[in-house]
Amino acid sequence: MGSDPRSAPIRAAIDVGTNSVLLLVAAVRSEGGGKRLEVLDEAEQVTRLGEGVAASGELRPEAIQRTVAVIRSFVERARARGAEEIQIVATNAARSARNAKDFVRAVETEVGVPVRILSGQEEAYAAFRGAQASLGHFEGTILVIDVGGGSTELVAGDNQPRGWVSLEIGAVRLSERFVKSDPWGPEEWRELREAVRRSLANVKLPLSDRPAVTVGVGGTITTLGMVKLGLDVYDARALEGLVFAAQELDSWAEKLARMTVAERRRLPGVPALRADVLPAGVAIFAEAVRRFDSEHLRVSTFGIRHGILLG
Repeated sequence: MGSDPRSAPIRAAIDVGTNSVLLLVAAVRSEGGGKRLEVLDEAEQVTRLGEGVAASGELRPEAIQRTVAVIRSFVERARARGAEEIQIVATNAARSARNAKDFVRAVETEVGVPVRILSGQEEAYAAFRGAQASLGHFEGTILVIDVGGGSTELVAGDNQPRGWVSLEIGAVRLSERFVKSDPWGPEEWRELREAVRRSLANVKLPLSDRPAVTVGVGGTITTLGMVKLGLDVYDARALEGLVFAAQELDSWAEKLARMTVAERRRLPGVPALRADVLPAGVAIFAEAVRRFDSEHLRVSTFGIRHGILLG
């Protein structure tokens, strides 16, 4: 039996990414000088807010409207679960769009909750806090890889983040840039992976050796976990701590790239609107794990939204 959530403040975080919107409602408990989250509700919906933003530099009106509609429903859901405070944060798509103010204004006008656009550092640190919480009391160096739709954040640390980088490579951004055919052509796939390697090549993080644990967060890696386990319905308990060997990630990336979008959609746990960008996201994980000489990647179901509530 869990403790009574009414004995702790109930808070909600909504993470608005380039590809999807995520909701977390949790009782936030004080524990041992820190905080612990008792999750009451979670949800995710793909809205593709950042559709076309890499090419045009602007958020499309239709992308704004479908994202605002989901945010509105998530705010209502959070309030129904007793959330006393709701934080809405936006990441790369809003950060890089010239007309981000149109999105912020639409949310504040139609939903009545302010939006905070995270800097790359704020996004990286929130992802680290979330992933760190999923590890419990862990001693050693942690590398967190957060692959989003528009950017990838890498953070290294121990009991706190020590260094970070935010790269303009994400599953949606790379797919829109390189992929023109279905299934992907060999040349498209080669160029995409080379672009990822170039982005990672000069990354410097405070790691004297390979990290004690490398943690993957975000919808790409949890979706891949569902495929691996054959899960049609999201199950955080089954996914949390699932391990992919480095070579396994590479094999999955290659296998997914050879499939058509329709074939990917038939895989267990793959949302229809993530199927087109999944290979690119997995390729980023595979290349990042190789770049930092990690033997394994540990899946975390925690992420930015958890870090926001723990911050």
